[in-house]
Amino acid sequence: MRPSLLRPLVTASLSGLLLAACGGAPEELVPAEEQPGTQQSALCSGLSVTDLSIGGISTWQGEMAGSGPWAVSTGANAVRLEYYVDGALRSIEDRTGGSGTWYFSTTGIACGTRNFTVKAFPMVVDSAGNRTVCLDVPRSVSQAVTEACPVPSVSMTCARATSTAMRCTGSATGGSGSYTPYWQEWEYGYPLGWYSGAMIETFFCPTPSTTASANTTKKAEFKVIDSNGTASAVVSRSFSCRDDMK
Repeated sequence: MRPSLLRPLVTASLSGLLLAACGGAPEELVPAEEQPGTQQSALCSGLSVTDLSIGGISTWQGEMAGSGPWAVSTGANAVRLEYYVDGALRSIEDRTGGSGTWYFSTTGIACGTRNFTVKAFPMVVDSAGNRTVCLDVPRSVSQAVTEACPVPSVSMTCARATSTAMRCTGSATGGSGSYTPYWQEWEYGYPLGWYSGAMIETFFCPTPSTTASANTTKKAEFKVIDSNGTASAVVSRSFSCRDDMK
């Protein structure tokens, strides 16, 4: 081939290389636009959660369950829902449509007062199933939920250990978990303060240095607090410190 015929081909090739070096590229080499995912994108412009409320929520024997309505604005066709108990995320779900009802249930909920929150984000789901979650425009509602903790019950038996001492044994049932026993003794008609002890405690009469102390009545009180912090009722027993009570 003659040099005059090669010149246009070389010039075209150099032009293509120059465009690539300067940042240009043939149109077919430009990567296709990525599908939006879990992020804020142009698809989310003007979208919102228009309705979100708690229709009902309750706990019973460690299980929490509830439901309520949701709705999103025109342009959105789904919603992402997050469920929290006491600030901890418990579950997530996506529901399609412009409106509907959310449902939540879980187990392992401690008795007492818990705080439940449902948070919603508008979504766009295209025909290929690609999902865009609009994180910048959430809506949430919360409600306190209370289930009374079971109250432990206690009993106490006492017997004279010596002529001047009484040994008492406490027991507990019900409530939740383990028990911490508490005792209080009364002397000369006054309480001496609660303290934590064992399930068996011995109470001694005051030294009979006076007639009053020799004839006093000693009283013991017992209660427990379970693992949930729930206290039982108080039971008590009394015994005489008179010398003839042997």
